[in-house]
Amino acid sequence: MEFDSNGYLLPYERLVPTNLETFKKWFVEHNQSENRNLLFSNFLVFVSQLFEKTQTETLKIWINGSFTNIDAEPNDIDFVFFVSMELADEYELLLETAFNNESLFKNLMLDGYFVIEYPEMHVKRNFTESDCAYWLDFFTKTRPSSRGKKYKKGLIEITIFKHEIDKI
Repeated sequence: MEFDSNGYLLPYERLVPTNLETFKKWFVEHNQSENRNLLFSNFLVFVSQLFEKTQTETLKIWINGSFTNIDAEPNDIDFVFFVSMELADEYELLLETAFNNESLFKNLMLDGYFVIEYPEMHVKRNFTESDCAYWLDFFTKTRPSSRGKKYKKGLIEITIFKHEIDKI
């Protein structure tokens, strides 16, 4: 992985695909921070519970925020999970409860959302495309500095397989 002089992920405004092991190496082990270890452990607990409750085998996740800045001491992990239309239909209440941001942040210090992935020709496919465009734009720029400047940054994309969780 590459980072700019401010610790932001390169290439800018792009998805950087990786796996869970590499993500842990760069953003948890590389910094050797107790806080990062705690946040990552909380994230794994949350992911494990989603796997267990939804019986899915894979999850695609975009992760960003200060956790993906190599130099920062983060307060949380910001992420978006992508769920299939079928999974969303079957587990709608579970997903809405799991992604209740107030309790998610308060209990686990996670700031998570989900996007429903509708199939290509589905009448609601534009919702998926709109949500992806929103999160891509939101996650690939910093909040404005005190002078109003926003900095560009890359965005992590991880596909996590259920069997990987136990190995991490």
